[in-house]
Amino acid sequence: MLLEAVHHESGGRWAYPEGEGICLLLRAAKGDLARSWVFFRDPYDKESERTAPMLKWGEDDLFDYFTGTIHLPTRRCQYLFLLEGRDGRIWFNEAGFHQERPHWGDFRFPYHYPPESHRDWLDDAVVYQVIPDRFNPAPDFPSEKAKRHARAMGSLARIVD
Repeated sequence: MLLEAVHHESGGRWAYPEGEGICLLLRAAKGDLARSWVFFRDPYDKESERTAPMLKWGEDDLFDYFTGTIHLPTRRCQYLFLLEGRDGRIWFNEAGFHQERPHWGDFRFPYHYPPESHRDWLDDAVVYQVIPDRFNPAPDFPSEKAKRHARAMGSLARIVD
């Protein structure tokens, strides 16, 4: 197995929320993996561990890509992969590759917020962001340099004017 071709990160395009689950993407050298699995659980509940297969999703000239979606009721998880190639099995987590299952260094997805529900009234709404600080006549600034956090000190009364 060409270990330097195996890649995954616990964020970005490699691990992202999808509906109620978390979609994981794993890359390996083309034709290198026969099968792969993801072992996942709540980081604070060792008894909640589950396993899901990683299915081949696509390929290019150099790599095969595998994907899997995991679901946990707590919406937070830690996970690692078991990779099976022509020359045996190996564990893969954020700390690297291991012959025996490691008990530290797993990938983590800290929390998955559920998708926002659509509000019907937003379809026809017009939203403005009003910044009262800008509704004030420019004061006579002294000739010294402007300060980093200078404010024009506007108010809602000036907006009404």
